[in-house]
Amino acid sequence: AKSVPEDQRLSASGFQDTLEAALGARGPQVVEVFEVLDGPDHAAGVGRVSVAEMRAALEQLPEEPEEPQADDAVGMAFAGFMDGECTLESVSFRACALGWPEAFCMSQMLSNKCPWQLRSLNLWDNRICDRGAAALAAALERYRGLQYLGLGRNRISDAGLTALCQPFEAKRLDEAGKAAAQAKIKEDEAKIEAKAKAAAKAAAKAKTALAPPKFSSGRLVRESPQYLDELEEKKPSVEGEESVFWLRRPSELKVMVLSENPVRLVETIESVQPVGPKGVELLVKQTAAAS
Repeated sequence: AKSVPEDQRLSASGFQDTLEAALGARGPQVVEVFEVLDGPDHAAGVGRVSVAEMRAALEQLPEEPEEPQADDAVGMAFAGFMDGECTLESVSFRACALGWPEAFCMSQMLSNKCPWQLRSLNLWDNRICDRGAAALAAALERYRGLQYLGLGRNRISDAGLTALCQPFEAKRLDEAGKAAAQAKIKEDEAKIEAKAKAAAKAAAKAKTALAPPKFSSGRLVRESPQYLDELEEKKPSVEGEESVFWLRRPSELKVMVLSENPVRLVETIESVQPVGPKGVELLVKQTAAAS
């Protein structure tokens, strides 16, 4: 592609073409950058900006903190819909300009409160980047109650996609890992059995049938299921080789949407497919990797 002088003032279409040719950047975020540079703080609405003006604006930006504030007021306002007392089963914050700080607050709430009532989280058309995706992935390590996670049209690249899939991927184990997994599964089985016996004993003692738990509004509480990790043995395809063991952590996830994100490499999709969660649909429409 023909290089453009840094001080040449470009129209919106020329600016987009230049960034795509030079950096491979495209999409609504590029349009937004142009609109900011053409706004009152910079070009003041003349309809043309240069790469030099973009460089100057970037150099004036303050240093971004390494960690966002866990008590960020805006982030906590959104995260409040995900605490353990909220009765909502589906939360949708479409096109709310949410970024890393808000994603971090939501991640903290999901991790600490584990709101089992929440089944669907739709964050379509926001500004969530790879750091925001990593924050949400950390929450999904603990909270496994989501059935739908919508992150289409954000700013998540291959690294963010990989991070989001990690909590649901099967992990290959060595002998020590296999022994530890077997011990944990046995321990969890004992806990589940003890809990079931205690519930049956309480029900037998009660004069009337125990009512299912409800919120103050009268809505039934969705109780946390009792999960057991799954240890799978893959027999060797060649005689003489040893079996391979994989550990899967079950979850409620059915659909994860990452369409219209800057996911570029087909290899990224191929790397997460073989060890991804069973029966889960991963949508990556209108990404470079899918084209």
